Amino acid sequence: MVRPLKYLLVKEYQDTPTSELPKLPLNAISGITEKDIPKFKEIGIENIPKLADTEFSKEKGKGPGDYKLNRGISYAIDIMIHANEPGVHDEIMPIDELLDKKYEKTPDTELATLPTVAIEGVAPGNAEKLKGKGIKTIKDLAEADLDKIKSAGLRDWEAEKFSQFAKWVMEYAKINIAKPTMDNIEWEIKDKMLIIKIDITKEFGKSSTGKTIIVANSHGGRRLKGTELVLGAFAYKYPEKKETKAKKEREMQNIEMKLEGNIATLKIDTTKEYGSSASGKSIIVASSRGNKQVEDTGVFIGINVYKLKK
Repeated sequence: MVRPLKYLLVKEYQDTPTSELPKLPLNAISGITEKDIPKFKEIGIENIPKLADTEFSKEKGKGPGDYKLNRGISYAIDIMIHANEPGVHDEIMPIDELLDKKYEKTPDTELATLPTVAIEGVAPGNAEKLKGKGIKTIKDLAEADLDKIKSAGLRDWEAEKFSQFAKWVMEYAKINIAKPTMDNIEWEIKDKMLIIKIDITKEFGKSSTGKTIIVANSHGGRRLKGTELVLGAFAYKYPEKKETKAKKEREMQNIEMKLEGNIATLKIDTTKEYGSSASGKSIIVASSRGNKQVEDTGVFIGINVYKLKK
């Protein structure tokens, strides 16, 4: 799943038109400062498109350091996906990115009542400050006025981040309680191969942006029952089939996709691993690396499969 721009960019650049995203400076990316730019230039990375095309394994140990380089590449890839596929991606984070590790397996029906410390990044001290203002749960935090959150003694960026994360958790819970199953996504595991099937002729109304029609939706990262795998998948098409410009695309990682009649079948080797995610909380098993068209059908599919670290 592609992360929202609100998470990828620092506040100053979050309202940038998608067509202008590739032109932003590297320090527009969350976590990269102006002081880091010379270190990226040492290894020939001067802009976001170049960073998105960088192979971490070739530059490991150089420039800005492994953590910042790996995170920067990951964020730059998502930024370029937003630039190339404007209006397609919902502005909501995967649940494992929103919650502290201890709380990631909380049932959807209980998310609203979790204490504020369950939010990723909320330290116990800040949770106590919020409690002093009557903000005890994630639901309280999501519904609280921003000025009230700031009055608890939090810095502006902390108040804005925690408020947004709480709102995303509540939205995730609402969607998953209302839709406990995935739309148009069937899966099974045979001989350690995860097999996913999507009927490309089905429709589930317009996306939240209103620009595309939903074909399939996992509604966030879904833990596949009886396995340690988490699946995030989304398929869509435009109201009218549109010509797509030829562009350099990153190959899918550990995914074989085949169309048979109306059924798109994707096969994933569950024994393979591709290192940690940008957050460091999960291990990547497979990724479409953006949304890929199913042959010449006009239907695009984006998939991520990962394991949460024990």
